[in-house]
Amino acid sequence: MSPWSAASMTLSDHRLSLEPRAWLEWEDEPQVYELAIRLFDATVVIERHVLVPADIRLPDLHLVIQAAMGWSTYHLHLFEFDDSPAYADPELDELATLDETNVRLSQLLGDVAQALTNEYDFGDRWSHRIVLLDTHPADADQDVPACIGGRGACPPEDCGGVSGYAQLCRAISDLEAEDHAEWLEWASPSLADPFDPDAFDLAAAHRRVRDSVGADGRLRWPPLHE
Repeated sequence: MSPWSAASMTLSDHRLSLEPRAWLEWEDEPQVYELAIRLFDATVVIERHVLVPADIRLPDLHLVIQAAMGWSTYHLHLFEFDDSPAYADPELDELATLDETNVRLSQLLGDVAQALTNEYDFGDRWSHRIVLLDTHPADADQDVPACIGGRGACPPEDCGGVSGYAQLCRAISDLEAEDHAEWLEWASPSLADPFDPDAFDLAAAHRRVRDSVGADGRLRWPPLHE
């Protein structure tokens, strides 16, 4: 059974209360979570596998997702766990959400196959399904956070969500399509390196994740429109 189907079977057994459970204090040593992140409802597989500290805070987890996927942190985000209220930036007063600032991942996920959702860009509504695949003790010689695998290119920002991206993929794959050249030019920063929906550069994804870690070991927001 895939981690995705296993997660869907167990979600109903792990509903999140209004207050997250107490931060898990590991008896021996800090733990690392291996997560699978998949863009939900996309017509092509777009996923990343990452390593993060079990006690990573949700705002920092969002930065890891953004870096591993290839997004640019231009837009707002929130986290959802089943049918419970969402976690988001406390400044989003207009949304009925809980403050994500000091919530740690280990307060939400503790068992393999548990999952939560990260939604990015409330216009395009990109939903990332995050599944806990494995846990292991932290190793001082291991880069964490890290991107350790993946498939598929990150969609361009502001392309219209899942449906817009499907249209883009169809247009650029059909050389006879009337809008082929238009979509290809729009999606490609350089026509010398045209956009490929199947492309994934693991080294680049890992480098983005590592570059998001400052000299003090804390994750940092990149400059807007870097």
